[in-house]
Order: sequence, then C-alpha cells, then structure tokens
Amino acid sequence: MDTKVHRGTQLNARRNLRGLIVGTSKRIFPGYHSFELGEAPAWWRSELAAPEWGPVIGVFDRSPGCDERVVIAENGLAVLANETSPTWMSYAEVERFERLSKEPPAPSLPVWLRDGRLIQLPFTGGHAFVMMSFLMYAEAVRSGLPR
Repeated sequence: MDTKVHRGTQLNARRNLRGLIVGTSKRIFPGYHSFELGEAPAWWRSELAAPEWGPVIGVFDRSPGCDERVVIAENGLAVLANETSPTWMSYAEVERFERLSKEPPAPSLPVWLRDGRLIQLPFTGGHAFVMMSFLMYAEAVRSGLPR
C-alpha cells in the first residue's frame, strides 16, 4: 500500500476511533487500543495477525468478557472471537455497507463483501456509526476520491 494512503488510514483511525466525543474528555471508543501509540492490549500477540492484513493499526475490545474483538489493519478489518479463526474483511472486498443514522442506535454494522458474504461488525450504538464513517474514508481512499 502507498505510504501516503497508509498514513492517512492511521490518522483517520486515530481521529475517528481514538478521538474524543465533542465537548467532552470521553473517548469515542474507550476500548480502542492504538498500536501506533503503543497501546496494544495485554492479550495481543503479533502471530494473531495474518501477513495479508498489513501492519495492525489498532484493536477494539468491545467490552470485558465479550468474545468478539475487531482488529483495524492497513488492508482491512478482522473480527476475532475465542476458539474460532478470524473473520477477515479486506477494504478492497467491501461491496457495500449499511448507511446508518445516529438515531436509533444500530446493534451492529452489516457489511456485504463482493463474494456475497455478509459480515456483522460487532459495534453497538454510536460506535457502529463511527465505524461506518471510518469505512467510508477507507472506501474513498481506495477509490481515489477526495477526502
């Protein structure tokens, strides 16, 4: 991947996923760990990532005790659940995703891939909306659209 595109993806992840809720000191994703800032969670091991993912940008821990975690990587997203293989979704494979509104909060973000698979990204409430914004950015970068 182009260095400029990779840097843009990192900056977008930092702003959207690690940023603060407007007018507060609360983080948008309290469970988001930015690898760029050295915040890898204690459970993370580099061998969890497959080479095709590219560098891992961060990990979102949905909540304590939850089986599903989402890895944000240079080339796509992976959903990790205990005792199962990761579900990988390359940004290039995304055909479409549900365009959400902030209200009512969505229970997940459905993403359809070019091969017909449907992946439900395990984000609830406003988190699904923020992840949709991140995917829209990734889509624009890969399409060469202005950001």
